[in-house]
Amino acid sequence: MQEQQSTNGMSSAAPEFGVEEARLHGLLTTLDRFDETQALEPKSQKYIGQYPTVAGRWRGFYENLADAIRGKSKLAVAAEDSRDGLRIMELARESHESGRTISWS
Repeated sequence: MQEQQSTNGMSSAAPEFGVEEARLHGLLTTLDRFDETQALEPKSQKYIGQYPTVAGRWRGFYENLADAIRGKSKLAVAAEDSRDGLRIMELARESHESGRTISWS
């Protein structure tokens, strides 16, 4: 999204930068109701509903990286956090493909 907006000339400082269209919102599925967009799906007994993507801000990543290189701050995202994020995505994909809940291990 941000790459396309940048290519189209949108400033990364624009309030709508990184905001996705509603048709691109993800499907949030939880055991307990998290958001008013969710409804209980009788078969699975899970709450399901479209949920907007949190707008990203890639520019801040590079600002933080530059500050860390200059010794002005620590990295906002530690390597361990990145590793864990990747593991969560792998578990989510496995859960989706198998249709079951996958435990963190």
